[in-house]
Amino acid sequence: MAQRKENIVQLTSAHPALDNRIFFKECVSLARSGYDVTLIAPHTKNEVVQGVRIIKLPVFKNRLVRWLTNPLLVFFKAIRQRARLYHFHDPELIPVGLALRLFGKVVVYDIHEDYVSSIQQKEYLPKSIARMTAPIFGCLEQLAANSFQQIIAEKYYSRRFPHSIEVLNYPKIDKLPPPATSHEGDSPRFIYTGNVTVNRGALIHANIVNLLPTAEVHFVGHCTHGLVARMQAIAGQNRSRLFFHGVDRYLPFSEIESFYQAGAWTAGLAIFPDVAHYREKELTKFFEYMAYGLPIIASNFLVWRRLIEGHSSGICIDPADTKAIVAALHQVSLPQQASTMGKCGREAVGNYLWQGQEEKLLGFYRSLLH
Repeated sequence: MAQRKENIVQLTSAHPALDNRIFFKECVSLARSGYDVTLIAPHTKNEVVQGVRIIKLPVFKNRLVRWLTNPLLVFFKAIRQRARLYHFHDPELIPVGLALRLFGKVVVYDIHEDYVSSIQQKEYLPKSIARMTAPIFGCLEQLAANSFQQIIAEKYYSRRFPHSIEVLNYPKIDKLPPPATSHEGDSPRFIYTGNVTVNRGALIHANIVNLLPTAEVHFVGHCTHGLVARMQAIAGQNRSRLFFHGVDRYLPFSEIESFYQAGAWTAGLAIFPDVAHYREKELTKFFEYMAYGLPIIASNFLVWRRLIEGHSSGICIDPADTKAIVAALHQVSLPQQASTMGKCGREAVGNYLWQGQEEKLLGFYRSLLH
């Protein structure tokens, strides 16, 4: 427990206020530990949720408007809080962090992404601009980060930020849930959770309904209506077996969790095309699938294979090999094999839960403030 009620402020201009990592994991954990937590974030109103005071920012749909407007708004709202420690989550807020350092504040930069590779896979940036911009941003980010305390959400980010503290993005599951009901019958049902994008396998997953004549694929997470149309076009006459739960809207984890609990899933999907940005990531959805006893079908990136096949909790395949995808889909549809993979995942997931990361976060805060 915190020794005194220290006021700390978390800042984001790019994530929704009720973001799973920022709000439900970090802010709620800090508030329960005795800190007075304020979150300045895009939201519809000022309110207190689970002991966290949310100060709203405008919700901008236009990125350029957000980039030009929110940093200044964030700074003035933040400095009014008169906190000792500020914790920000977006690279666009690096100038805000530097300004707060000039005021003598302790500033934490929470690095969610490998932004150098992330920039190169942004669909809204022309490839030539992305290739030119990424290394320049990388150098500037590393220089600026030396002014801050650093938290990283993935192990491999330590190569760029060797003095950082790992607070990994493991799922927050207070008690291991009952396993999702396994699907039985001739119509396998596959689930994908999280943001739906081309680089996260949207087109590969949509094609599954063409590969298996009775399969359903459910997408539980934000997906633009434009991408929905592309995926339905790929499915063609089989589009009625694609289901989208989150078109043009953000889904809080509580809603995603309700889909897991609904059960009757054959397997969880993460068949991503070979994009450098994802090769070394340990996706949070892997651990969620494990917790709910779902076999996993994922791309055969080395880090993913070590995690998934190392725990015998799923199958990793070449995302460009259609025959391998079909074979994997058939394999997880066999009840005995699916049951074994699901049990192995549930046995392993205890090593990958938020509770252990929460202790690291609280210890880090204690070291900075006391």
